[in-house]
Amino acid sequence: MRLSGDYTHATVARHLAMAETAEVERVDLSGLGLVDSSMLGFLLVLKRRALARQRALEIVGWPAGLVELARLYGVRELF
Repeated sequence: MRLSGDYTHATVARHLAMAETAEVERVDLSGLGLVDSSMLGFLLVLKRRALARQRALEIVGWPAGLVELARLYGVRELF
């Protein structure tokens, strides 16, 4: 799955609806626009779903700002 556009508090709800049914094993973040901590929640949903299916989730193309947010919140190692 290649993500693009903004993933913020204002937009993440519609993206979450898609994530609820997607069986994702690889996520490319290189096309993202504006992101905030809501994006971390979105990625945690994808991670939880992958683990429930006993699958790995590969996340590539992390924007520097999102890496910093993940470190700040102490969740970077979860991915």
